[in-house]
Amino acid sequence: MLPFVSRVAWLLLKLMPAPAVRADDDGARYLDPVTLSSPSLALGQATREVLRLADLVQSMLRDARLALANNDERLAEETRRRDDGADRLEREIRSFLTRLAEAELNDEMTRRQLGLLYAVNDFENNGDIIDKNLMELTLKKIRGRHTFSDEGWREIDMFHRRIEQLLERSIAALASGDVELAAQVIEEQARIVDREHELRLAHIGRLNEGTAETIDTSGIHMDVISNLDRISSHAVTLAHVVRDEV
Repeated sequence: MLPFVSRVAWLLLKLMPAPAVRADDDGARYLDPVTLSSPSLALGQATREVLRLADLVQSMLRDARLALANNDERLAEETRRRDDGADRLEREIRSFLTRLAEAELNDEMTRRQLGLLYAVNDFENNGDIIDKNLMELTLKKIRGRHTFSDEGWREIDMFHRRIEQLLERSIAALASGDVELAAQVIEEQARIVDREHELRLAHIGRLNEGTAETIDTSGIHMDVISNLDRISSHAVTLAHVVRDEV
């Protein structure tokens, strides 16, 4: 048979060609419409994709801080482009879960399906906040050659890191179904609100003192804090999903 191996290989490649490689990797990897007839398997696939979306948004939030810290216009623009991939993945997951709702689901499956839809919505909202708000503010700061005061930047940086940690814990609770961790995230919300109020008062205090950098960046500073607080609210909503309170 050896003389015919090359011909057999050629024939097999014609009959079973390798799958086409996509130019991008933004879309869903695990969603297979065939599994919609097997709800448990379909929910497992959807969960994997939701966690991929979560990782993408989490990386965007981290890079948003780095772009703002380093006046990195390239990173800011790249972070904005990543939101296009997040939007595409979100649409594919939402479509898959909506089609899954047409299957015969028991109460537990329905709860999981709705919970994943809520989670996808929150990740989409956070991606949009990063793209359309935080990155727009970062580019405004860079292109306008604005500089935060040392104290003002320390406050923003610490608050930003705190929101990153909150989102990370919320995603961990979603991934593991850890109700106790979700409760901790929810309890943190009140402290986040208090901290935002403290940061606003501190900023106004520097304005009253006439700090030049504070006056120059006042709008950017306050808007960054406000949008980080919005992201924290969506992270807390994820925790409510884990606790079945949505």
